[in-house]
Amino acid sequence: MVLGLSLPSLLADQTVSYPSASSPDFTIDFPDDWNVESDGEGAYVESPDKIVAINILFIDADEVDVAVGRLKKSVGGKFQQIEWDGGKEPEVNKDEALGLTATFHNGLAIDEGVKYSVNIVEYVRAKGDKFLVLISQLPIKGLDEHADDLEKIIRSIKVR
Repeated sequence: MVLGLSLPSLLADQTVSYPSASSPDFTIDFPDDWNVESDGEGAYVESPDKIVAINILFIDADEVDVAVGRLKKSVGGKFQQIEWDGGKEPEVNKDEALGLTATFHNGLAIDEGVKYSVNIVEYVRAKGDKFLVLISQLPIKGLDEHADDLEKIIRSIKVR
């Protein structure tokens, strides 16, 4: 078991669960034909055509203030240029009843003339030892084919 992710459960039902499938704090569902692999820090996911790449990370809660900034710098550094959130503040959704804050960092990147959608979504629980980060990257032209799947993935995220 790596960070509460058991490989058989990942492959059986395409659900990433943390810390375990039997008692999850977080779950995320992926389409049956997508490739889901545990990578030691969470999971790496690819669409069958390899156009969409998603990283799932479970990061220590006390690192929330610095981890996302580091991730934005690291992920953004892979492109010739990137603009996060159109130069504005990211979208933040708070659910006081659940003690959950979801923050959406949406980036538009360009590399060798190709435009990319780059997104970092963080789910922080008021109580818990980890927070969830989902990083997705795909060429803008791939949104036509994968927008519905990406929306279903985001909507599938459950937080206890």
